[in-house]
Amino acid sequence: MGTKKLTVIATSDSSLESIQNSAISVANQKRRQDRSNNYICDVFSVKHKTQFYAVDDDFISIINSDGNVLKNDYITSTKLGEELAKISSSDTLTLDEDRVNELIDNKVTTLDLDNKFNSKANVDDVYTKSEVDEKVATISNNINLDGYVREESLANLATKDEVNAKLDSSTYTTDKATFATKAQINGKANKDEVYSKTEIDAMVEAIPTTDIDLSEYATTEQLNLALLDKADTVMIDSLATKEEVNEEIAKLATKDEITPISEKIIVIEESIEGLATKEDVTNSLATKVDSSVIPTLATKDEIAGLANQDELTPINNKLAEIETLVPNFATKDEIAEFVNMDTVRLELESKADVSVIDTLATKVELGSYALKSEVPTRVTVDDEQIARAVNENSKIQELSSTVANLSSNLQGATYPQLVATFNYLGYSLPTTLALYDTYVLDTISGEDTTLTISVLEHTSGYSGLCNLAVYNDNDERLVIKSYIQYSEKVARIILAPTEADINPTISEVTQTPQDYQLGDKEVEVELNFSNADSGTPSWYSTLSGAQYCSDGASLPVFNFTFKRFKPKRFEIKASYNDGRYAIVKANIAITHGALYNEPIAPYNKSSNNMLVVDMVNLDMNVNIDDKYRELVTAWNVVPKPFTPPRLISFNEFTSSLNVSKDSPFVLTLKATKFHTNSYGVGISNVEFFINGNERLYPKYAQLMSGSNDMAEFILTKDESQKVNVMTPIPSEYDYKANNEYYVKAKRISAEYSSSYTFSEMLFYTAPGGYDNEYLTGSGLVEIEFYCDFIPSKLQFIQSPYGHGKAASYETYHNGTKLTEVAYMGGTYDYEIHDFEGIKFKVYDNL
Repeated sequence: MGTKKLTVIATSDSSLESIQNSAISVANQKRRQDRSNNYICDVFSVKHKTQFYAVDDDFISIINSDGNVLKNDYITSTKLGEELAKISSSDTLTLDEDRVNELIDNKVTTLDLDNKFNSKANVDDVYTKSEVDEKVATISNNINLDGYVREESLANLATKDEVNAKLDSSTYTTDKATFATKAQINGKANKDEVYSKTEIDAMVEAIPTTDIDLSEYATTEQLNLALLDKADTVMIDSLATKEEVNEEIAKLATKDEITPISEKIIVIEESIEGLATKEDVTNSLATKVDSSVIPTLATKDEIAGLANQDELTPINNKLAEIETLVPNFATKDEIAEFVNMDTVRLELESKADVSVIDTLATKVELGSYALKSEVPTRVTVDDEQIARAVNENSKIQELSSTVANLSSNLQGATYPQLVATFNYLGYSLPTTLALYDTYVLDTISGEDTTLTISVLEHTSGYSGLCNLAVYNDNDERLVIKSYIQYSEKVARIILAPTEADINPTISEVTQTPQDYQLGDKEVEVELNFSNADSGTPSWYSTLSGAQYCSDGASLPVFNFTFKRFKPKRFEIKASYNDGRYAIVKANIAITHGALYNEPIAPYNKSSNNMLVVDMVNLDMNVNIDDKYRELVTAWNVVPKPFTPPRLISFNEFTSSLNVSKDSPFVLTLKATKFHTNSYGVGISNVEFFINGNERLYPKYAQLMSGSNDMAEFILTKDESQKVNVMTPIPSEYDYKANNEYYVKAKRISAEYSSSYTFSEMLFYTAPGGYDNEYLTGSGLVEIEFYCDFIPSKLQFIQSPYGHGKAASYETYHNGTKLTEVAYMGGTYDYEIHDFEGIKFKVYDNL
């Protein structure tokens, strides 16, 4: 048994309890579809900021949990849960499906986020405005320029030579236009009012430089280069601070946290695939009646109380018969013509007493006698009559002698001698005479108990059941409290103690919640049935109680599995409450403790249709009727203890087999009966497993030379090497050297056409497809597999396209039936034949 984990993100606004119920429902649904694995859901509720685990119903006992939702000590908190728990209610992060899909479509990745942040200035590497002002203020305060002029001011003054040259008279005429006027000169400084260039140079040289330390300051060029990598001060106000950026980053999912979300999105997408499209809904509604018409229609429960056409036919016939007799009756006027009672009394006084009549012979009786006058005085008999009489008398004497001799010779004869003698004479007797004492079935704590009812004969074409009740070890009576119907063939029932010796009506029975936890003394029952007849069996509920039946002419097999409980007594009415649909004969079997599907005394219809089984003292006398009991009583047969057969597993059964390609394990797969016949029946996606759950994939596939009904395959554990087309096996290929496996398939059944060949049935066929489907065209599937390994499991899907389907499939090994799996109504569900779950009975006492 394996275990699979489903990861679920719950974006619903429902209560936490409702979300837990939904998760449990998902786990149970997966478990029913895949009986080889237990399922656990890792659930995170966005609204409630809560993570929890939910397991399927069968997983509860394995992990010793009190319920489907595991306690806190089973849960390891994740980083995502811790981070989201810190977010206040006003900052709640909602991850709905639309938002998740939007994120994926836009490809928002951590790389994109990194690129965004890399283009921004690092706060630690940028001076703030206040820091720059502070630096500038420091520079201006450390330099004292009092008494000095700027170099730019000196550059605008004329030198002494330049002034003298301008005053030269020889150049006055030509340069006059360039001379300044007096008014202009008056606006200039006198020579003694300014320093000469030499004087200024001397003064600059005299400025002390040792006191000015500019090593910590950047040059203009260095500052410009540095500022190229820095944010402009006008942009800083629009940037987030480091603290603000860190807060925003804390709200974002990390790469590790986004990865499981991507996986959950895949789960969501897979779930969406199973939903109906708008077109599907429109087409489905086209076949439905308008809701406004429903109040004018009768319910199933109302119709169930009415007579059907077959039941009305004899009544109508009787009415017609009465109508034909009406003309023979006298009218009131006609009766008036008859005498009254006083006249009748006078007439009767003249008649004989009835007591006297009994002593007299009737005319009929006298008619068998002859009149005295008719009796002849002499009788004549011919010779033929005499010879016939003598011959008959001889035969009588011969038979009398034979009986006398037989009686004499049988004195002291053993029972086997009597059986042989009566067989010789053309009569039959039971081969052996045996009786068993009642078998005490011990209770194995915590173990399931299955009671199987296999219907052999019923009335009205239906098999009905109602008024289920069991008794616990305290003799408390438990009846149905609630139920939920998973499919037409499977229902989960909750039984609870009741003080009254009555059964509830359907109106008193509630729907069992998916996450329902059993109360004190309550019992869970899984009720399902299967059959191999045409048609889809159904459950029905009526007003007179929780009642179930199979439809059509099917003879169903009902299975009641009591979870972790063994009843002390089981009882159920083998019909409807009103006596309809009664079961006439049925075989019964028990699975618990040392018994595995062990037959017990069968059911034969009782006056009140009650089927009762003492689950402590079991009657192991199978196929014994009243005549048989009379016979064993006459022979003084002493009952003997019943010894349960020894049970061995499939692995024990096959452990002594030396399997190889030359001495293969032969496995026969065959359909039983039609469920639906559409071009025969079809199967696809045939898969073999070994060592439990190791799946094998086709690596090579080919038809055998000169044959269209024999194919051979090389199978591998490596899924990456699987093929979906016919791929010939290389010459001299050593598959064993590559740890691969060989299987040969022989088709016994027909094949519709080369487009539906059996040799491709191991290849993948998608839902709704038929590209690799094997279709018979007519008849039922029957294939023999010759394996150089012992398979642990075989599974396949019945026609995904919608061709014919079988009611069930059986597997055999050398004539020994291994499994039978019924079709459960799905369109793309694997039907799994789990060989490792098989138990074989060995009767050491026979």
